[in-house]
Amino acid sequence: MVFHRTSRGMMDIYYDMPELEGVFKAIGDEITKRPEVADSIERDSRTAWNALVPYVEGKPIKDAEQLKVFYSAWVAWWICMEHYFVIPDQLQVPEAIRARMLRLRAETQEYSDVGDDIYFRYIRENHPKCVAIAPVLLPNEVYRLDTLSESELGEIRSRLNGSMILTAKGESQIVPVKDLDSALATYRIQIAREDIAATDQIVGQVASRGSAHGKVRLVLYKEDIGTLEAGEILVTQMTAPDFVPAMKKAAAIITDEGGITSHAAIVSRELGKPCVIGTKFATQLLKDGDTVEVDANVGVVRIVKRA
Repeated sequence: MVFHRTSRGMMDIYYDMPELEGVFKAIGDEITKRPEVADSIERDSRTAWNALVPYVEGKPIKDAEQLKVFYSAWVAWWICMEHYFVIPDQLQVPEAIRARMLRLRAETQEYSDVGDDIYFRYIRENHPKCVAIAPVLLPNEVYRLDTLSESELGEIRSRLNGSMILTAKGESQIVPVKDLDSALATYRIQIAREDIAATDQIVGQVASRGSAHGKVRLVLYKEDIGTLEAGEILVTQMTAPDFVPAMKKAAAIITDEGGITSHAAIVSRELGKPCVIGTKFATQLLKDGDTVEVDANVGVVRIVKRA
């Protein structure tokens, strides 16, 4: 798996999809065989969440030791959340359990990004000189910010120019993006890249039926959410709870990623908004101001006019 942070601050993630899908199926098979595993997931989730609540409600993190406590609970909760996102798509799992996992996800998914907010607040209040490098610090570096050498800080700053975390053979390492190809070659890893041909039609999966006609608004960053005007077509990689106000204003929703139980799919059905998910390339093929027709009855987006 490769996590690649571009110089624009975007995060590209490359998966070994057959391996990942095998993991998802194994989770579904295990819960089908042993339904009590779902009880364990829920119990662990609620235990971790109870430890997080004070911080979510505003309790400040004053030092590295308190940050470790928060981070440990956050990781434990996210492990459970990852199961919430996987299990509903595993059709071999009894429907009652799949529905239960969706309910658990819905209870707290609006807080899925709050950990970032708490972390950045800690950096601003305790290490204001490190705000710029906060997005590229590793946990063990955050815990010892007071003792990092100048050479270590210099290496961390260089990550802002583009860097990646490469996990292979049980090991993870940070590599400058300029060394991406050679690092992948070392582990005999190839990233499959699909050619994006010029086209006036994009195909995805139907998430919420309906049709719409309007101008595209690309929303790639959180700060872009407020730029969407009523009646525009929201185009993004994937939605999150922060996107809901924009989703309410949009005439239709198009995403690169996501399955039928993704956030975009569930919320669009609740709102009655036409939605096409899993297009892979919509954010690359469409630009702000393009006029499109969205036929979410068949999962097709047609480009009527380029901006």
